[in-house]
Amino acid sequence: MPELNLTATDGRPLELWRESPVGKPVGSVLMLHGIQSHAGWYESSRKALALAGWDTAMLDRRGSGRQTEGRGDTPSWRQLVRDVSVALDTLPTRPRVVAGISWGAKLALAVARLHPDKVDGVALLAPGICPLIQVPFLKRLQILLARLVSPRSLFDIPLNNPNMFTNNPHWLEYLRNDGLGLHQATARFLVESVLLDNWLMWGRWKQPFLVQLAGQEKIIDNRLTRHWVRRRASGPLRIFEYPRAFHTLEFEEKDSWRSDFIEWLRELPKILSD
Repeated sequence: MPELNLTATDGRPLELWRESPVGKPVGSVLMLHGIQSHAGWYESSRKALALAGWDTAMLDRRGSGRQTEGRGDTPSWRQLVRDVSVALDTLPTRPRVVAGISWGAKLALAVARLHPDKVDGVALLAPGICPLIQVPFLKRLQILLARLVSPRSLFDIPLNNPNMFTNNPHWLEYLRNDGLGLHQATARFLVESVLLDNWLMWGRWKQPFLVQLAGQEKIIDNRLTRHWVRRRASGPLRIFEYPRAFHTLEFEEKDSWRSDFIEWLRELPKILSD
């Protein structure tokens, strides 16, 4: 069950889903979901990480998941980062890793850059930093105009085909019936997302990085993603690609990606000490 007792810096309640580690905790992981998803998609990974001894949590981004207030909206990308920082403070055990999934990778990168003292490692799972899907030019103009005159106007997120995320029949059915998924975002959110992209372009990161890519990707550009990360990660970097996997690794029948993630976590203390 989510813990409802977190409060953002602007007073907004936050939902944090927590899994207690089995045995003595060996570290902490905060997971950040994508633009459409929510913590409910990732229960298996949260439990697997906890079973491996990691104090694991997942923050439902404000306006997503079960939250009905301000659906698909944000005051700014910096407020989203402050939300993540508040959630990180609930995870005392080090090393502490932030794991960004799809669009959530942007927040993981931002919090690691703005609060390097709070983040010992960064994991990026099919990170949404170099998208294949682009909003048409005229639609971008509409969004920009709406940002100026009606910032809470809603626009469709161009990822509403479940086949972009998986080819697993069970999970395709789940996505079609998922009443908590986010299918629209406000003009303000979409513009803030672009502003965050531009800010990240100038970043450099010293933390150890893990990047996991899906070979059957329909949402992000893996080639550009590799190039982007290699230019900006100055610390230890590991990149895995799973040739038959689709964008949402969580929905894959084979979980070799999860085993690689847990193995990287297990090695992290040694990587940090080298």
